[in-house]
Amino acid sequence: MIKIFLKLFLCVIVYSIIHIITMAILPFSQGLMEVNSSFNPMSSMMFLPISSAFVCFTMYFIIRHTNFGGKRLFLNIIIVMFFIKSFTQHIDTLFIGSAFPEMTRVDIIFNIFSGLFPLLATTPLLVIFFQNKESVAEKFELRIRGFIPKLGIIGIIYLLIYMFFGLFVIMRIEEFRLFYSTIEINPIMLIPFQILRGILLGLFVIPLKSMVKS
Repeated sequence: MIKIFLKLFLCVIVYSIIHIITMAILPFSQGLMEVNSSFNPMSSMMFLPISSAFVCFTMYFIIRHTNFGGKRLFLNIIIVMFFIKSFTQHIDTLFIGSAFPEMTRVDIIFNIFSGLFPLLATTPLLVIFFQNKESVAEKFELRIRGFIPKLGIIGIIYLLIYMFFGLFVIMRIEEFRLFYSTIEINPIMLIPFQILRGILLGLFVIPLKSMVKS
């Protein structure tokens, strides 16, 4: 147990360091850099280890409960974690970019892909440390027809959760109410976007069904 903890701790440290380096060297616009400099750096530094630990533990759980190994395991984890954690998390910024005048389109793209580099650095360590070398991957048949209606249901469920959390949590905070009041987007337009976002999340989780042992 101590060895597992130490290996996970090392992965969290590597993930955090690569994240910091990535954000430092990416050529973000001057406007965004000035906005970021106005925030308290200590709050970000306190949150980063928690976020890194969550990501590393998620990958650890997948690796420990899969029959995959080697390059196949590495590629599947990279794809799943990048699209769920980075891509779907930040695509709304592209949709409501007018609310962030200090951010350029390039800034948003950099922000999306910044999460890829810590994953590329940490995933090989986790695979080496924790993969089950004796397991053999089982065949998995992907039935598109069966997944399409399920993805639609996932999209609707995501929309309902998004609306519930937004109305009863986010909108009760004055700062968020002021922020969203400045967004010049018809709220009705957010409905199909959030449904699509939920569908994408479900789509990117599909590889886990073939990876994780039931």
